[in-house]
Amino acid sequence: GVLGISIGNVTQDQSNEIVTGTNALDGALRMLFGHNGSLLCGASLFGSNDRIASTSVGDLTSDTGNEIAVAVSDGRVYILEWKDTCTSFGIPPAWSFDTRATAATSVVIADINGGSNEVVVGADNNNVSALNNTGVSLWNFTVAGSVTSIAVGNVTSNAGNETIVG
Repeated sequence: GVLGISIGNVTQDQSNEIVTGTNALDGALRMLFGHNGSLLCGASLFGSNDRIASTSVGDLTSDTGNEIAVAVSDGRVYILEWKDTCTSFGIPPAWSFDTRATAATSVVIADINGGSNEVVVGADNNNVSALNNTGVSLWNFTVAGSVTSIAVGNVTSNAGNETIVG
């Protein structure tokens, strides 16, 4: 099955792409054309026993185009950049962050502090971490169980966004 679906303009053209991992232990990331769902890129970027649990598309750098955050069952989150072709897509990653868990389980690129976008990643060790656009830890906290989902948005009447963890 398909895991970690996200949508965003990765290839710097006029339309969005669909980015997804799979439930197979193949470490493969797939990017589909948004207008018809046909395969644009498919690459096994991670180990053969790794599963991509979550993806998120958003702008983390000052250059044009969006990056892709990928939560992988090796315990890391990877930030990938489009390099004009599928053959060089995301290799090497712009950076990665070790959650110190068995698996990174959820990731989102969003503005959590009223400035530029950050990365929020959850893991099966009950930890949630916020990272700046270069992978430096901003904060982390422990929740009551394994993190399976993260959302960022304004759910209060206060200014700014909140981070919701499930």
